[in-house]
Amino acid sequence: MPHKVIYRKETPYQKLTVAENPGRNQRYLYTSRRDEKQGGIYLNNPLKLYFEYCKVSLVSLCFMRREVGRVLFVGLGAGSLPRYVSNYYPEAEIDVVDIDPDMVDVATRFFYFRETDNMRVHIEDGRSFLLSSQGNYDIVFLDAYHVNAIPYHLSTVEFLEEVRGRLNEGGVVVGNIVAQEKNSAFNAMLATYASVWPNIYMFEGISSYNNVLIASAQPADPREVHESARRIQRERKMDVKLHKLATRPFSTPKPRSGVRVLTDERIPVMK
Repeated sequence: MPHKVIYRKETPYQKLTVAENPGRNQRYLYTSRRDEKQGGIYLNNPLKLYFEYCKVSLVSLCFMRREVGRVLFVGLGAGSLPRYVSNYYPEAEIDVVDIDPDMVDVATRFFYFRETDNMRVHIEDGRSFLLSSQGNYDIVFLDAYHVNAIPYHLSTVEFLEEVRGRLNEGGVVVGNIVAQEKNSAFNAMLATYASVWPNIYMFEGISSYNNVLIASAQPADPREVHESARRIQRERKMDVKLHKLATRPFSTPKPRSGVRVLTDERIPVMK
């Protein structure tokens, strides 16, 4: 393997490994298994998004019925997506929540993440933060789910109802949900989202197992999504081609009959 390990640490929450591929000028973050990257950057262009799902997650901006004012990220990882949104929306107020202080340290030391005037980091459990903080958000990114570690209390109907209660009118929630092939709780998670929001839309991963789920109180018109993508691309001049990503087909998934929603009282066995 051409990867060179430059950092390792086992925290109370996970095993963190940072590795580099000098030949490709890339750096990676692993949070458990070595073959499952949870973060990555291009060393010669740190702002450029490495993962497909991070790029597709930005399409959620085109589903909004309001301007971006306040943003919440539950889960930091390498910090690439919060850093990207902060750069292109410097007027937005951004909160990033992660329970692991060592993750924040790794993102800062190795992945060019840092707090800015418009972006604050809170070392706290995401659900506790929602209960203790004040104010609503225009968009919430839920990215605390990994292939081999799904924080159960951040997946239940009670948690998602708390998230919905903190959304401004016209806002959306974005979830990074690993595909069914590698996620035994996929159908239950889908059913749980559908029990809280009347409108859910899914962009399936093409080069990964990451599916981007967008949940909203209002239905989306594909033509309006495409028009919004072109407007944002023109105004913000992102290097991610939103107008192309927004034309990718997305589904309105229907939960399988008989699948129970995830609740605080019912803890499933996740393989």
